[in-house]
Amino acid sequence: MKQETVKTSKNSEKRNSFSLNSEYRFKLNFRGLSKNHKEIIKLDKNLYNKIKFNRPVKSVYRGSNNISDNSINLNIDVWKDLLKFIELLNEDLSESLFDKDWYVSSITLSYLYDVTSIKGSPDYSGYTDKSLTDMGKCLLDKFITYSRDILNIERISKKKYICVINWFTHYLYKIKNNCIMSLIYTRDEGFRSTFNVSNTDYSYSVLIRFIDFLREEGMVLSFTGNKLYSCSVGSMLVINPSIFSFIGNCTSHADTKVLSKEDNKDTVLKMTCSDGKEISPDTLEDDTYYKSMYKDADKVLSKYHSVMDLSEPRINGYPLSTVRLHRTIKETYGESSRWFDNGSFQGKPKDVRKMLTLLDEKTVSLDFKSLHPAILMYYKGVSLKDHDPYPKISGVKVSKVDVNRFKKYYGLDKYDPLRNLVKKLFLSMINADSINDAVGSMYDDLRKDNLKKGTFREHTMKYIGLGEVDLHKVAKKILRHNKIIKEYLGTGEGKKLQFKDSNIIRYCLDKLSDEKIPCIPVHDSISCRVSDKETVKSVMREAFVLVVGEGSENNCIIEEE
Repeated sequence: MKQETVKTSKNSEKRNSFSLNSEYRFKLNFRGLSKNHKEIIKLDKNLYNKIKFNRPVKSVYRGSNNISDNSINLNIDVWKDLLKFIELLNEDLSESLFDKDWYVSSITLSYLYDVTSIKGSPDYSGYTDKSLTDMGKCLLDKFITYSRDILNIERISKKKYICVINWFTHYLYKIKNNCIMSLIYTRDEGFRSTFNVSNTDYSYSVLIRFIDFLREEGMVLSFTGNKLYSCSVGSMLVINPSIFSFIGNCTSHADTKVLSKEDNKDTVLKMTCSDGKEISPDTLEDDTYYKSMYKDADKVLSKYHSVMDLSEPRINGYPLSTVRLHRTIKETYGESSRWFDNGSFQGKPKDVRKMLTLLDEKTVSLDFKSLHPAILMYYKGVSLKDHDPYPKISGVKVSKVDVNRFKKYYGLDKYDPLRNLVKKLFLSMINADSINDAVGSMYDDLRKDNLKKGTFREHTMKYIGLGEVDLHKVAKKILRHNKIIKEYLGTGEGKKLQFKDSNIIRYCLDKLSDEKIPCIPVHDSISCRVSDKETVKSVMREAFVLVVGEGSENNCIIEEE
């Protein structure tokens, strides 16, 4: 197979991005755009459709023994189209596509990130192995030659080079085996404290040097992440399907077997302090609580992971990377616990999660309605069916024209920006330590939401059409409306409620795993197969009453999202 590469020079790093931030997309007058902008939008949409709907596009990642030459050629053509699209962006515009807003400026690139990618976590334990596969040896030799001959580096730490090579080849095989196209990783120099990575051989400088090497050899397209537009986006490598030819076709069966095995030990429990940093069990004076919670999490998740390993989770037909959950707990018992995955599902946008299938069957997301308010009202003997915790607010202007155009453009059945604001502020008041903190958090949420204007995340905006609003006045109205539970608001009660809802999910995972029913939790909701919907609802109700208390069933309302 002929190698297809793209050389990138230092000058080509100063690329320009395509952005429509000056106008909402649902208000955009396409006829008013320049010819070049129209061509960009057309190419972007065509490339997105080609990647999304043409199944052979990803078949190359299954390995050359399982596919036809036509499939390979088609995939190379898509790679070429992607390069042409990026080059057109570079010719026209004024800000760096590669290190700023690529994720929100292109529907194709955001789709690659959201759907056809795997998360390359820096805390992957397998890279402590000093051995290398044949593929790793090929890459190491080429990387060392590049470092010495091109970068003029005389002192090379071979163990650090081997560590980074093992990290990359591990995820490269996951990309191949899961039929996807891209790798998400972090360029955070403080990754050791951010991700609690203790392996000193995993070097940030060597990693960046290695990615530059891959990029300059045309094996990857490299995009640097950001935290713009209310989206925290990791950096992304889009893999050139010719990479295996470049490194000498070192793809033996033995290689795949070594690199596709699970990590040495699944992490099932993490304990964090008040600032969110992980605490090592070795530093605890009394680890009784930790050991008890670890034993319970290990019991539940060993069954859960066995079920999920056979469930074939896919997003829009693309296999997800292996789904692995862990529980987080605070050092203080009874506060702020959640079940998190490894970024394979929970980290994707809500509209992408709706494309999940399990065992080739469509799924539905089941959500507890107003879970935290429902629990608080139970404490006071009030039924959720008799009291809507979200009051109607008068005196705030809402543009019905903008709301209707937004709904029509994005095909929404319902959309109420004012109710979205009230719900968000009320939940912030439950979680925050003071009402002022909740109001400040809500103002920040409005600011972040507005940053999505004109981007491919615009459809996730919650407050379209909302005029100026005094959030302090809204908070007072919420307090008056919910006076029966006023004592809990602005006191940090939400930390205790999070522990309760994590116990609810714990019961659900345990019971559903016993019944061999695959599912994936997202905080206090559960995605499951449509055929399992009624069973899952029943288990969720059981869990609610068991954790919240006898007689709380009237406050347990489960909605389908």
